[in-house]
Amino acid sequence: METLSKFPINSSNLLIFRPLLLHFEKNDLINICSENGIKWVQDSSNSSLVFQRNNIRSTIHTLDSKYRSHPFSLPIILNLYQSIQSHSKNAKSLVDYKLSLVSKINPSNGSHCWDPSQTKSEFFSTSCRSLLLMCISKTLKLISNSQHSPKLSSITKFAAFLENPGNFNSSICHHSVILKKPTRKNNFFEFSKQEPAVSTLLNMKFINIPLHSSFTYNNQFIISFSSLNANSANISPYYYSVFSLASFLNLFHYHYNHLGDKTLSNILTYLPSNYPLPLSNKSALIAYLHSQFTPFLNNNHLATVLPQNNTHLLSLPVIAIHTSTLPSSLAFLHIHSVTDPHLHNFDFSLSVTNIESQ
Repeated sequence: METLSKFPINSSNLLIFRPLLLHFEKNDLINICSENGIKWVQDSSNSSLVFQRNNIRSTIHTLDSKYRSHPFSLPIILNLYQSIQSHSKNAKSLVDYKLSLVSKINPSNGSHCWDPSQTKSEFFSTSCRSLLLMCISKTLKLISNSQHSPKLSSITKFAAFLENPGNFNSSICHHSVILKKPTRKNNFFEFSKQEPAVSTLLNMKFINIPLHSSFTYNNQFIISFSSLNANSANISPYYYSVFSLASFLNLFHYHYNHLGDKTLSNILTYLPSNYPLPLSNKSALIAYLHSQFTPFLNNNHLATVLPQNNTHLLSLPVIAIHTSTLPSSLAFLHIHSVTDPHLHNFDFSLSVTNIESQ
C-alpha cells in the first residue's frame, strides 16, 4: 500500500506509516479489522460537531448519501481528482521532454539557451501553444528560483518574443529573467537571471560564516566550506566570508593601490567610512577586473573559472577563508589554492553549486 509519510520514533527504531486510504470508506476499514481480528480505537472527539473538521465530514457524508448519483458526488470527485493527477504527471513529463530537445544549460552562468530552429519546429510548426507556455513557465521558475509562479502575462510576452523576435528590441525582462535574441556570437535565445543593480552588488558581503556550514548566495549559489582538521583542538577556528565580485574589487583596489599591499594578507579589512568607492559603475569594475585583478591572480598562481562574457560577472561570489582575527587566504569561485603556509596542513573542501544549473 502506498504511504503519504512516515514518522521516526526517537526512542526506538520503530517507524509509523500513515497509509493512503483514499480508496477506502469507513465501513470497509471496519470490515477489514473485524475479519482479521484487529482491534481499533474510536476517538470520541470525532463525533463532536464542536470541531470544524467534523462539521465538514458530516456535511459531506449527508450530501454524498443524498446525491450519490449526482455528477458532483464524492466518488465522481475522487475519480476526477485521480484523472487530473494522472494528466498533470503526463504533462510534466512532456514538458521535461520538450525542454530536453530545445534547451541547454550554460554551466558557467546558469543561463538556459533555447535553439531557435528547434523552438520553431517543436512549438510554432504545430499547435503547441499551451505546451510552450508550460515550458517557458518552468524555465522562468528554474532561473529566478522564486517562490512565486510567473504571471501568465509575463509568460505570454516571452512566448511572443520567441515567435517574433523581430518585433522586439534585443531583449525583454520579466519575473527577474532576461531573454536575449540570438547573435552572431551566441546563436541561441538566452534566458538568464537579471543582475542586481551595481549599488546592490557593492553592498553584498557576508562575513564570518563558520566552516562546515552551507550558505546560499544571491539565491543562486549554494556554497559550502569544510575541513577535516581546521577546527580541531588547540587551533584557531576558521571561517569563510562571501563577497560579490563588485564588492571585493573595491576592497582589492583599496589595499593594492591605496595601501600598497601587494599580498592578500589583509584583504578583508573594511574600507574606511570616509574613503570613496574607487569603482562605482559597471564599466569601471569590468575594466579593472580584466586589467588588474585577473593578472594579479594569474601572477600568483591562483586559477580562476570565469564566464567568457561579462554577463552576471560582477555578481559572482568571491570566497575568502580566514581565522576569526586575521584573514589568511583567498579562494575565488573554484580555486583550491591557498597562499598562507599555515593553511597547507589543512584539508579544505570547497563546494560551489549553481542552483539554476540543477
